[in-house]
Amino acid sequence: MRPPASAPAMRLALAGLCLSGWGGLAAMAAEQARRGALAPFGPGMGLIDGLRLWGFGDIRVWMDAGSLCSYDPARPILAMAAVISAMWAAMTLAMVLPLLAHHREAGGGWPFGALRAWSGSALALLGFCALATLCQIAAQAAGLLSPALRVEHPLAQALFVFAAILAQALLGRRPRPAARADTISAGARATLRGLARCAPMLLLMFPLGLMNLVAMAAMLALHLSGALALPARRPLGRVTGLALRLAASRGLR
Repeated sequence: MRPPASAPAMRLALAGLCLSGWGGLAAMAAEQARRGALAPFGPGMGLIDGLRLWGFGDIRVWMDAGSLCSYDPARPILAMAAVISAMWAAMTLAMVLPLLAHHREAGGGWPFGALRAWSGSALALLGFCALATLCQIAAQAAGLLSPALRVEHPLAQALFVFAAILAQALLGRRPRPAARADTISAGARATLRGLARCAPMLLLMFPLGLMNLVAMAAMLALHLSGALALPARRPLGRVTGLALRLAASRGLR
């Protein structure tokens, strides 16, 4: 069946949204680098600090500052929630949106061509970002997340890895969704199903670091390259399983 005439425009719009997500994350990382070191934000971020120090002589790599997107009771709650929501929105556009788009190209039901379904998808993504913001603030207020937006206790890291493995196993047994319809509710449901498919990757970001751009890029590259290279029915699940086994065997610290 031939793709609809709007398919190139949809692909261009999706590419623009993904690039805007990475641009937002890069801007946040640049502001964070201006405040201090990036190494506390997760494995691999120290490589950026090394480049800053040896390439540009930036001595701020020795400063340990809290995250720009971290909970701080001294900050105005609305301004803090807006910054944290922007981080989750950028992360969703940068990491989750490409996987949702690939799932659509591989025969899934997202995104749709009708404006109503796009509106439902946008509402679902906004709701997810709002919920993630509230969960992050609650987790940091309870001391479960460090100021660098990481779960740092070894037992907690192991629990998140186990939860990601369990989520991947459960997702592997789920049947394909029913045929789509171009309505707001259908767009929202399809987007939420797509977010659920990304749950293992999102769970792994907590021990790896929510502002760990190196981990984000590596995991997205792993998923997309595996999905494009493997002819199996569920290549994304196989690549996720491989990443989870490597994380469990080598440790996250």
